[in-house]
Amino acid sequence: MNSNPDLASTWKGRILICVEHEESENPLCLARPCARKDLLDKVESHCVPKEFTYFVEAGSCIVVPKPFKEYKFMMKIGAEEWITTKAPLAGKSFVRWNERAHNPADKRKKEPITFTAPYGSIEELPDVFFYLLDGKNAISYSRCKASKFFDKNPKILWREMTADPVLDVITSPELAGIISLKMSIAKGAAADVSLEKEDAWKKGPTKRPKVNKVRAFIFQAKDLPSADADGSADPMIVVWDNVEEEKVD
Repeated sequence: MNSNPDLASTWKGRILICVEHEESENPLCLARPCARKDLLDKVESHCVPKEFTYFVEAGSCIVVPKPFKEYKFMMKIGAEEWITTKAPLAGKSFVRWNERAHNPADKRKKEPITFTAPYGSIEELPDVFFYLLDGKNAISYSRCKASKFFDKNPKILWREMTADPVLDVITSPELAGIISLKMSIAKGAAADVSLEKEDAWKKGPTKRPKVNKVRAFIFQAKDLPSADADGSADPMIVVWDNVEEEKVD
């Protein structure tokens, strides 16, 4: 039994149960036969596959565990999954994919992906997982409710990743990665939803990130723990971007 279900980082299936209650003056423990037809009537709506459509775009990951390593990105909704296919641009502290999921049968690479799942609405869909893959191993992940992706015109979302506690290959929590992505989920087939016509999805993925200038002012640090034999501390702040690193004493 997993005593920490919130830490579960992979989807292992689902169990469909039907729970009923009735008032009773005294506690009872009974086993009663259940007519198959009655049972099927109750669960039928949850067993009929329904169509859902999604677009997901993987941008980049910063603060990666190891420099210059070609990590992949994976998205999972229940049994549905998508993994980046292009070789990423890997730097000292980042990986850039700039890739969007699309229907493999669409040569234009503009049609979203449709999948079937036995759920009545987006709210009932399993949680969405985003993974950072080292080869085939999911070394870190982020977990979201599917309802977070209702918007057909989403903005770029940054998700802080959590190191997978099972593999335990990431040496420090802050090196689990921070991933940029955008995603839309809609109920219905791709032809009916037409996500590709929405403003957020009309153009393809950005090939190059925008150039920005960052200015950092470092003033002071307080309440530092003693680190030297004489009880004092001699801290150092490290500021880095994708290429250079600057140390400030």
